[in-house]
Amino acid sequence: GAAAASHAGRTRGRVRALMTYVEWLRVRGTLKWTTIVLGILFVIACVARVTLPAHSHMEGAHEMSFGYFVVFGAVVALIVASTG
Repeated sequence: GAAAASHAGRTRGRVRALMTYVEWLRVRGTLKWTTIVLGILFVIACVARVTLPAHSHMEGAHEMSFGYFVVFGAVVALIVASTG
């Protein structure tokens, strides 16, 4: 009885470790894509800031940041949908 119980405990621990490992792989993949997307958005924001004239930047600042927010939200939703 005791030997069977310890064997079951070992197997359960191995299954839990495997599940943790798989979960970590998923989290790591999600973080990788999130980092890539944030990097792309950051580059786009920098390019837009450099290329847009300074005087029109003040007028269109709200629309521009809102547009980036919408794009970011759409990309995050896409990532969540593809990983889930």
